[in-house]
Amino acid sequence: MDVHMHHPAKIDDEVRRLTAQAEDNIDEYISDYDTWQVNRGNFRWVMTNADLNDSFEYLENLVGPPQGRGKAALVADLEAAIRADLIATSSETVVNTRAAALAAKRKLVLGRTGDTGPWATYQQGKPQEGNRLPESARMSRRLNTTKWSVPVNYAFMDGGIAVRAVFKIVTSLGPQIESMLIGGRLNAGNFWQEIGKLGDSPLWDSDKQADEGGPQAMLGHEILQLIESGYQFYGRESAYAQGNTRLVAVHPDKPVLAVGDKTQPLTLPCGLE
Repeated sequence: MDVHMHHPAKIDDEVRRLTAQAEDNIDEYISDYDTWQVNRGNFRWVMTNADLNDSFEYLENLVGPPQGRGKAALVADLEAAIRADLIATSSETVVNTRAAALAAKRKLVLGRTGDTGPWATYQQGKPQEGNRLPESARMSRRLNTTKWSVPVNYAFMDGGIAVRAVFKIVTSLGPQIESMLIGGRLNAGNFWQEIGKLGDSPLWDSDKQADEGGPQAMLGHEILQLIESGYQFYGRESAYAQGNTRLVAVHPDKPVLAVGDKTQPLTLPCGLE
């Protein structure tokens, strides 16, 4: 699966952002590379020049030694290397997420970082008994990667949507947003406008700076991705939520007769496997 074809704008935006960040250090990388090679093994020098050392290591990992290349050539090589890495990591994420969702009975978990962490701790505390899924399968329901980026996040969603996974949202969105989602009152055309009207919410970070992507929370982008794929939202009783409901998103191919009844699994009917 070519993730670049799914969300080319996300790949392009991230390539531009990362290239611009690293480009500021390329002149120094060209002029001081040899000096760095002499001193990079000197612990005291590295500690004194930590930022420079980190930036040079990053550039070297992506483009290698300057080797007589000018700035324009290095920037072009840098951009190509960043793009290749993002595409490879995103493609791998799609494949891994599809496999993880299938191993976890087509169930994935979404939420703000501050909520998925405690959810993971809760899963780790469950005893392995009966027909409960192994801990590894339950833990892989959330996106947990050391190479996170916006395109990788979109790739995680793509992988789950491709196998018609059910997405459980462990972050409480509040009754207003949840009722709007359950009632189908949010769509691709009005989503951010309506969410923005509500002020601060789990889907809107008013303190988030423009260079961090703006006020829209990543969870909101995930939910919008589900809306664009035709998913429907329901409230479902959750033991993790201590008897309260948690929002779940179900693929449109799956008819839901009694989503609140936990004796009925939210899995695909025969013929849609």
